[in-house]
This record gives sequence, structure tokens and C-alpha cells, in this order.
Amino acid sequence: LVDAAPDVMLPPGPNRVFITAGFALGDFGGVAFADAMCASEAAAAGLTGTFVAWLSTSTVDARDRLGSSRGWVRVDGVPVIDTVEAWLDRGQMFNPIDRDATGVLRRSPIWTGSGPDGRVAMASTCNDWTQIFPSANLGEPTAAMPAFAEGFGWDCFYNGRFACFEVGLASVVTP
Repeated sequence: LVDAAPDVMLPPGPNRVFITAGFALGDFGGVAFADAMCASEAAAAGLTGTFVAWLSTSTVDARDRLGSSRGWVRVDGVPVIDTVEAWLDRGQMFNPIDRDATGVLRRSPIWTGSGPDGRVAMASTCNDWTQIFPSANLGEPTAAMPAFAEGFGWDCFYNGRFACFEVGLASVVTP
């Protein structure tokens, strides 16, 4: 998690966001695995920066994992989100997050464990991503909130992708 103190300016962005090309069963072991998958796919595509998966657990909300970052675009430069608050509180999403780190269109469900407010949806995280039961919230990456976060529940023995958000930069993003 990259975060800055309130009096520290973040470097200019924008941040990039993508959907993993790879899949994982719901018992993938926790956010560290998902973050590592995001970092690996970003590096393989030549993207620098720090990337975190949009995932909630019983102890951390997905929205908090983005820290003080602002402004996200897809890897093809298309604007997606300006601020976390505008996205989650007012539903402002300019374009879908539907590309992987290389720009290939991906329309498969993503693990989130979150509600539309970016906070954990209890009992919807495959026991913090460590067990193959009972179920978890999956989102639809091509949709705005609330479907992005909780499009449907899915048994943990199915495969899902991750939404990967770059963090640590700040830039105003407009449609």
C-alpha cells in the first residue's frame, strides 16, 4: 500500500489500471498474492510503478488500498476514474476497466470481496481469500458501480481475475 501524508504532494500521474490476464481460484492466499500478480503482469508489459489489486478483506477495505492516489487511465490512455470518492460515492466512471496490462480486451469477472462503497462485504471474501468455500463477491469490470464491485456472488472454487490499480501518483482525469 502506497500512501502519502496529507502535507506531502504526490507525483503527477495519471495512474494506470488494468485487469489481469491470468486467473486465480478464490483460495489464492490473500492480497499479497493478488498484488504480486498485478506487479508481475505490469512488469511483463513494461509498466513501471506500484500496482495493488482491488480487494477487500476482513481487515482492509479495497478503497483504502488506493491511498491518496488520484486519477486512473487504462493502459491505452483512455480515462477511467478521477477520484475514489467520485467513483464510489457518486458513481463517476468515465470508461470501463476492460483491458489487461498489454491492452487486450478482458471481460471476465474480477474478485473484489467488496460492496459498491469499496468496503468489505463480510462473508464474501472466501474467508479472506484462503478457502475454497463459501463464496465471494465478484465484479463486472466493464460496468460502473455497483456492478463493478458486486456484480454477483461466485463460489470460491471458480476462477476470477483481478483489477490492478497503480498507486502513488495524483492527476486530475476528465472524460
